[in-house]
Amino acid sequence: MNISQPAWFQQAIASTRTSRHLDVSGCAIYRQTWGDKRNPGLVLLHGNGAHAHWWDFIAPFFAEEFFVVAFDLSGMGDSDHREAYTPDSYADEVAAVVAQEGFTGKPLLIGHSFGARVVFKALQKYPEEFAGVIMVDAPFHPPDHKFEFHKRREKPVKPHRVYRSLVEAKERFRLFPEQPCANDYIVDYIATHSIRETPEGWSWKFDPKIYSRFDFEGLLSTRPRASDKLLAMIYGQHSSLYTESVRRYNEELFRSLGLPAPICLADAYHHLLLDQPLAFVEVLKRVLQESSFG
Repeated sequence: MNISQPAWFQQAIASTRTSRHLDVSGCAIYRQTWGDKRNPGLVLLHGNGAHAHWWDFIAPFFAEEFFVVAFDLSGMGDSDHREAYTPDSYADEVAAVVAQEGFTGKPLLIGHSFGARVVFKALQKYPEEFAGVIMVDAPFHPPDHKFEFHKRREKPVKPHRVYRSLVEAKERFRLFPEQPCANDYIVDYIATHSIRETPEGWSWKFDPKIYSRFDFEGLLSTRPRASDKLLAMIYGQHSSLYTESVRRYNEELFRSLGLPAPICLADAYHHLLLDQPLAFVEVLKRVLQESSFG
């Protein structure tokens, strides 16, 4: 594996940022910020089982014009775990983090995958609190779509495996959904931040209980309305979530609601932040400029 980091990446992850924990309903939520708090706000949310460090090499590109916040949902990354997790509780966490940060004006929410559905849920639950959302590789499905998460809930929750070293743990790191990624240095970076040392050894940070009772169907069955401030949907050209039928459905749905057509990022899979980070930054900048946000 070639994990040599290019200069742009080294500069990005070395950019000045602050980090601390916020108390949200008795749970310590880890968050990072870049930029001047007097600028318009961007809130970045990671995918399922991921963490705020997925944005470490993206956020700095926006820090001159925006105040950027990325945080770990409860049960993931460096945030505390809860007894239970729901779509509503995650939407509440988004709103609580935004309220505590005290943004200048209403911030814009940007979420990837599971995080995109969470910020969309937050927008629909608290429509007056946010300037809008940008969803990244998180398609909508027809009303009759059958989700198959019941099998996961039927399995008993098993504790994470413990590894003897950080190196051994990172060798077991996998993207989900699985896909190729040419940028090994980025995968290595996020894998390092996905693991913590315990008295017994090295293990994953996310709480395995999240998946035992979580209402994935309830989160994924939400649908956009013409009144929703959905600025853009960006998806990877080779994303496993965007089959031909799903792509056509989303294009027709957005057209019928008068929403901007979904944007395809070339040569990218589901984890397009990792596949084409610089091209992804350019697409985000274009969307922000065309929407006149900021």
